Amino acid sequence: MAEKNTENKKVELTLSDGRKVEIKKGKGSDIIQASKLMNSPEELQTVLVSLLVTIDGKKVQVEEITDLYIPDYLKLMEAFQGINPLFSQEK
Repeated sequence: MAEKNTENKKVELTLSDGRKVEIKKGKGSDIIQASKLMNSPEELQTVLVSLLVTIDGKKVQVEEITDLYIPDYLKLMEAFQGINPLFSQEK
């Protein structure tokens, strides 16, 4: 389960291999930056994740996100959507 920190606008979680992930709450400027870096519209969320996530305190590349094993990838995406609900199906 992801641990929320509303004061600092971040979520922390642990991957199956023990690495610590921190997800920041994004801003409009992050969407603009992501749109400049993506190759197709389908990449927006993954590029945003790479901009707003650190793993063990280090910035990550898109490939590091997509190379996660499926359970870790899904856990990360769920936590990301929880703090950045742009992609949420709820209205």
